Amino acid sequence: MEYTQQISENQIKIALSNSGYLLENRLITLISEQDFFVFPNEVYKDKFTGKSREIDIYASSKRINKAINFSDTIKFIQANMCLVIECQNIAQPIVFLKKNQKNTFTCYDKYKYFITKLNSNVDSDILHGYLEFFIQNEEFHYNSKNISTQYCSFTQKKGGKNDWMASHPDGLYETFVKLFHFANERLKSTEDFRADIQFKEFYYQMLYPVLVIQGDIYDAEEVGSEIVLTRLQRKLFEFNYFDDIPHTILIDVVTESYFQNYLAEIENEANLFIKNFYEILQDNKV
Repeated sequence: MEYTQQISENQIKIALSNSGYLLENRLITLISEQDFFVFPNEVYKDKFTGKSREIDIYASSKRINKAINFSDTIKFIQANMCLVIECQNIAQPIVFLKKNQKNTFTCYDKYKYFITKLNSNVDSDILHGYLEFFIQNEEFHYNSKNISTQYCSFTQKKGGKNDWMASHPDGLYETFVKLFHFANERLKSTEDFRADIQFKEFYYQMLYPVLVIQGDIYDAEEVGSEIVLTRLQRKLFEFNYFDDIPHTILIDVVTESYFQNYLAEIENEANLFIKNFYEILQDNKV
């Protein structure tokens, strides 16, 4: 009979410390303390294999409300933030390649949101006002000009103690793919659920795909003949993926130590949306 050595309690602790499981539990506690409804290990169907897959954390904020007299009817503007989170405890840093380009594109069609359809007479003006505000507003963090489309991490070459190779680790790439698919599936579910229901509010939902890491993030930039590294607490990453047709999604990569600040930032964005959407509706009353 083959003998299998049993893991010791100390080895269990080390293995858990090196995994992302404890990070996931700490984030669940933190997010729930911020009045989010937290759904750990939410599942979705892999469209290619048909198998069930799961995301580490899905969390939905309580709705932020503001009343408005719209067309002689009191309605509510409601904003809801949803977090789609993957957690990783990484041994080696993630480095993003900083790009200095003269012309930059807007964030249009790169972030995931749902907004209630309104009366056809005002739909176009309201949607135009919404898009014009968000794709041009510097307070909306997805408009950051410091977006990277290229990243790498590092593996040690076999037989070379001081030789390292920069590459796209499979696990990290798969994490970005999971965030992409889950965010799109959840957005589609919201659209389907609300398609045939008449609501007495203007409802807005933003989905924030986030990779939270227990480890280091850097920007790398070539300046003359030197490579300059800058340690970061967060980075906005543009992930391009071909799924029948090319798609782009913006993903926040955030260190665990910065995550609470990140939650405060997206709450500010929700309040910013409420304020400006209220003004847009005021200008488009019928």
